Amino acid sequence: MDNLRLSLAPCRTACPLHMNCQGYVRYMARGMEKEAAEELRLHTPFAAILGRICHHPCEQACERSQLDGAVHIRALKRYLADIQADICTQLPDIPDETGHRIAIVGSGPSGLMAGFELRSKGHSVTIFDKAEKPGGLMRYGIPSFRLPSLHVDNAVEFLEAMGVVFKMSQALGEDIEFARLMDDFDSVLLAIGTSSPARLPIPGSDLDSVVQGMDVLRDVEMTRSMVFLLKSAKFSWSLARFSASSCSWITNSISLRSEITCVIFKYPPAVDVTKINYFKL
Repeated sequence: MDNLRLSLAPCRTACPLHMNCQGYVRYMARGMEKEAAEELRLHTPFAAILGRICHHPCEQACERSQLDGAVHIRALKRYLADIQADICTQLPDIPDETGHRIAIVGSGPSGLMAGFELRSKGHSVTIFDKAEKPGGLMRYGIPSFRLPSLHVDNAVEFLEAMGVVFKMSQALGEDIEFARLMDDFDSVLLAIGTSSPARLPIPGSDLDSVVQGMDVLRDVEMTRSMVFLLKSAKFSWSLARFSASSCSWITNSISLRSEITCVIFKYPPAVDVTKINYFKL
């Protein structure tokens, strides 16, 4: 509640977690950063991740936008997570074990959040994933300049400290069977996400020479070796900046102003630029 009406603030109602955005922003405005971090921690232990990649519907609903612009809630969340890291990642008190064993398939955002919520209630949680490392698209689909893998690692370590068990390189239907999970666990949660790229409904989009952006991000994250040129929109900035240390890139696209000044234009050593593949996506 705020002090002017008997209703929740629009930013809070717009937040999928119903986080008290107004609460910790008000604390920060008063210089009470410790209290702001404590308020933030009540709703999530993953503020460092949300402060970097959340699509911030709270800012779209912010009533301040009718005056001089929305409050930069996501940036403030990131600031708190970095400055007050000890508070924002404080382990919760785990209640007595319930004896209920839960399997979660998928270690992406929903899998990690579900693991946190369930373990916080005293349930035994095991997370399975087909990848070598946990994180899902946060690790393999979001460029490191937006979300450094360090923060994903920290989230995993946080859950492990709570007692969550991770079993990696376990593909559902190959290494583990769903029926076996149902026999070994009391409940099974499928958090496999929607990581398959969407193809454009145009002729030629299924040709071998057409590469999906999501696949490029994943492959570069795993191999760090690719050279390409793009003509695209905002997505090309992600690809180019993500790969700048090991790729060469040219584009004429327009993206976020805050990102343009950070792009590195660089050819890696011993690259014959006349032999670079050129994709128009």
